[in-house]
Amino acid sequence: MFEFERNKDYFSKILEENLIIQKPILDVNKIQRFDFRNEYIVIFPGANDPKRRWSPEKFSMVIIHILKNYNFDVTIAGSKDDFTNAEEISKSVRSDRLMNYCGKTSLPQLARLISDAKLLISNDTSAVHFSASVNTPFICISNGNHFGRFHPYPKETDVKGIFLYPEEIRNLISDGDYLKTKYGFGSDLDVNQIDESFVISALEKFLSKE
Repeated sequence: MFEFERNKDYFSKILEENLIIQKPILDVNKIQRFDFRNEYIVIFPGANDPKRRWSPEKFSMVIIHILKNYNFDVTIAGSKDDFTNAEEISKSVRSDRLMNYCGKTSLPQLARLISDAKLLISNDTSAVHFSASVNTPFICISNGNHFGRFHPYPKETDVKGIFLYPEEIRNLISDGDYLKTKYGFGSDLDVNQIDESFVISALEKFLSKE
């Protein structure tokens, strides 16, 4: 069961009322905007489990593509534990249009940062759910961990997100019941099986609408 639906069902029973909310919602209007000079894309390279972390090299190639082909700046976000990975990416990209904000935002500030972004590109982690909650388009790079529980978002939520998976999952994506059974409690697939070309193709799909 999708986690949002599980929580919705739980609170419906506690409150003895039928909740009609269709997706998570965060109101960031009272949180101060970041004073950035240009529109930007957020990159979130962190994840607790190393098997869910796309490599800094792959993120760097995507960022270089963005900076070369679009006028958007790029902001790397995450916790202070992600700062080293972000610095590795920054040294590889070498651009004054790339900013490292890892460890520099509170959770409310992170929500605001993502809310004002044109797009989020993230590993399968909390940033994806922030993005869904503030209606920012996102690309989630996932090894399939907890498939069906935290991702992909059901169609009825109308979330503007693309989920990218390793080939083993892509080949069976129409068989959701099987994937929930096989990966619903964990996945050992290597997220780095996902080529950067898939992410670039997905971001071009979003940015072509701008």
